[in-house]
Amino acid sequence: MKKSAQPVSVRLIDPDVPRFEVWNRYLFTPLSELETRWELWEDGTLLAKDTLPLNVPPQTRDTFSLPLTKPGLTPGCEYRIRILFLLKNDKVWAKAGHEVAWDETELPWHVSQEVPAAITGKMKIDVDSGSIRVLGNSFSCTFNRKTGVLESIVYEGKEFLRSGFELNVWRAPLANEKDAWTIWKAHLTDTKPGMGIDAANAWRSLGLDHLRSSLEKISWETNEDGSITVTVLSHAEGNDVTTAFDNAFAWTIYANGRIRLRHLVIPQGIMPQWIQRLGIQSVVSDFLYKISWYGRGPFENYPDRKSGAKIGIYSCTTEDMEEPYLIPQDHGLRCDVRWLNLESPDGYGLRIQGKNLFNFNVYPYSTENLTRAAYPYQLKRQDGFTLNIDYATSGVGCTAVSVLNQYRVVPAPAGFELELIPYRKNQ
Repeated sequence: MKKSAQPVSVRLIDPDVPRFEVWNRYLFTPLSELETRWELWEDGTLLAKDTLPLNVPPQTRDTFSLPLTKPGLTPGCEYRIRILFLLKNDKVWAKAGHEVAWDETELPWHVSQEVPAAITGKMKIDVDSGSIRVLGNSFSCTFNRKTGVLESIVYEGKEFLRSGFELNVWRAPLANEKDAWTIWKAHLTDTKPGMGIDAANAWRSLGLDHLRSSLEKISWETNEDGSITVTVLSHAEGNDVTTAFDNAFAWTIYANGRIRLRHLVIPQGIMPQWIQRLGIQSVVSDFLYKISWYGRGPFENYPDRKSGAKIGIYSCTTEDMEEPYLIPQDHGLRCDVRWLNLESPDGYGLRIQGKNLFNFNVYPYSTENLTRAAYPYQLKRQDGFTLNIDYATSGVGCTAVSVLNQYRVVPAPAGFELELIPYRKNQ
């Protein structure tokens, strides 16, 4: 709310200078009454900062440029300018230094990162009637031959997963999705009696809250660079085959434990007008409770609630990510994420990074428990943490108008690419 109503806004109009336009939306206050600061960031590192004298009259736009020297660019890094407006003096409602407004913009400074050379090393495949086990340097990963699910990642003797990665389109309904008012504006028309009088009725009616995955084919091959690719073709259906998602998972495993996933999803049959999320879900081991990410934060943000969250590198614990809503529901999402680390106190971790931006949340309950609980006391902690990696997530919306169209995930064929990298710090 603070961000959307802020009295000053800035936008980049010439990236070469760089030059910006500032709009003073105050009715009577000139910008000379605020302290203006600028910061230059390289990913999560502050490279430079200074103050900027601005005296823009109220209800006026003006332009300014920054005395900025372009630094040596680090391959693969992003560069952004952040402009902040702070109180110069104490007010009855806030102290000097209080942040009144801010904006940030990414600069077109990019140096492509070289593709790392293929990791070579001795790899082995053990196949039996129940599993396919790929072994490399101090790691192994195991696929279930009956389901096709990657259900185990072991690195230096530590098991990172409690349950494997599967397609997920369901979240424990948000309060707005449980409210009967919302159904009139949610445009979810395929509802059934007995499934509730809320917007989530349409998703439950099709069985999106309990997709059942069936394996069609699983195969494996050794590539020229020595890596191994396990390809899984499956479909996940709702109440019956009339609502289903075709999946093609291509898992490429390298000798150092790096795993690359290429995932193609094709919705088939009867679909709702929009779905809550599209991505994959797993349960990770409970020792991976230290979280860090490069994306929006530090607080919870959803696609239609994210403009007030600055882009940066943040860290917390899984406990810090919990939001104690009176009505148990999906919570703790972080948007526009480049990479995510889940780490143990002794430095073992799993990094997840996307070719494109993704969203994620982590919580200590099963999604079924979070869905069924009507009150917080009904939440029961599980062995491990539920991890959702969303390629796309629908917004929160509001009771009166539900989620605006541009923040809805529409069922459509989509392809995504992720990397999972087990590691030990200082290795």
